[in-house]
Amino acid sequence: IAFLNGLFAELIITFYNRFKLSDKLNIWSLNIAGRLIIILFAVSLVHGIYQYNKKRTPDRTLNAVMVQQNSNPWEEESDEDSILASERMSQEHIDQMKNEGTPAELIVWSEGVLRYRFPQSEKHYRNYPDEKPLYSFVQENNIPLLTGGSFTRDKKRRIYFNAAIMYDSEGNYRGVYGNNHLV
Repeated sequence: IAFLNGLFAELIITFYNRFKLSDKLNIWSLNIAGRLIIILFAVSLVHGIYQYNKKRTPDRTLNAVMVQQNSNPWEEESDEDSILASERMSQEHIDQMKNEGTPAELIVWSEGVLRYRFPQSEKHYRNYPDEKPLYSFVQENNIPLLTGGSFTRDKKRRIYFNAAIMYDSEGNYRGVYGNNHLV
């Protein structure tokens, strides 16, 4: 789309400059630019249709439990309620998938479930919440967890990121992925 915008802008500039150039050169430039735009649009359209209709078979599938709790963690006193709600909803679906014969391979929670920044808060979530610590929940289900949270890249310079936080199937914090440039 950006490429086509550039081409259309070039066509407009060429048309605008028409009055500054000789008419013969100007008509020739417009003709070439117009044909180029039509050809590029047609090629991208044909390629898009081909790719859309191309039969694809996945190499592997992933059975995931995806949970979006309906709460605003920034309006709550702590993240305990959002963690417990996410654990309950996850457990329901893990059990359901197990009963259907398609065991879950990954649990995915939305951003904002975990309030405290990583990696400093890793030990905090080993024992929190009191009712069912995050570490125990992941360990008992033996399924990796991917959730959103915040990450401290440089504490002294106060550089923080929204991040995807990964726990392995044994409940151990494995790392984060934080965007350098927000999209």
